[in-house]
Amino acid sequence: MKNFILGLTMFVTGFLGGVLLIAALVCAPESPWWMNGTEGIFNGIVSTKLYIPLIICIVFTVTGLVKANGET
Repeated sequence: MKNFILGLTMFVTGFLGGVLLIAALVCAPESPWWMNGTEGIFNGIVSTKLYIPLIICIVFTVTGLVKANGET
């Protein structure tokens, strides 16, 4: 039961972190959506260097799901 709660907490934390990073990117006043011929949210993530924290949040979310699912 403790692993399930820990996994669920990790999942929620990672998911909310990823959502907040994307929201920060979208709400940024100087968000570069178009630069050097590339555009879109991928360019915004790369140009603001949010890809490393986003990858960490994704890994944290997946790890939490695996840990929570392994208990059931």
